Amino acid sequence: MNKSALRWEHLCLADDPFDGDYGGSGNSDGVLSDKMVTNLKGGTCSTCGGPCEPGTRNRVRSEVYDGEFMRFRWCIHCCFGMAVYPLRPSILDRRIGQRNAHDQ
Repeated sequence: MNKSALRWEHLCLADDPFDGDYGGSGNSDGVLSDKMVTNLKGGTCSTCGGPCEPGTRNRVRSEVYDGEFMRFRWCIHCCFGMAVYPLRPSILDRRIGQRNAHDQ
């Protein structure tokens, strides 16, 4: 594990990834788990839509939202963007823009 990554992981976890979304996080019935993990199998990032590469640190969150179980994963690039968002919002905003370009 990259020890330098540990210095900003708590900042990533402090960020509300759904702040400002329609309904906000107020519709959440409860967050079951929200933690940083070392990715073993891969996956798709919930923010940018890019790959979550095996061997990298990812944020994973499980919650019940409007009575439905939901699971989210964020790639290391979006995690870093969440961590530094108060200082450099352009990093995460650019990642969100990548997702929007894929959806069009």
